[in-house]
Amino acid sequence: MPLRARPDIQPLCDVHFRPMLVVNLEGSDGSKWRLHACSDLNCSRHYSPEEGYFAVPGDCQVNPEGSLRMPCPADLTFMYLKSHHTGIQKDLWRCARIDCEHRELLPIACEAELK
Repeated sequence: MPLRARPDIQPLCDVHFRPMLVVNLEGSDGSKWRLHACSDLNCSRHYSPEEGYFAVPGDCQVNPEGSLRMPCPADLTFMYLKSHHTGIQKDLWRCARIDCEHRELLPIACEAELK
């Protein structure tokens, strides 16, 4: 059964902490992807509940280097960055699955956590 993600998620870019925009991409094989892309036009970061955060460079090939995947402990869907709090040095992560309310307040992610 395909993942039922919340239709109203508003993830932040894990690099720039800017809101991400919904984009629809079509693969060369005809597959369709509904992703979120950083609103900074110079940023190649994308998010999907199935893949987590990842880069899509100009050649449109997903780059597994530098991916960030925060699995929800309740259902293993990859969580998204809901808010970034520099004052308390914490990030709020939330599960994207429609029937899961899991949230975690974690120390601000650093580049060393990128896999």
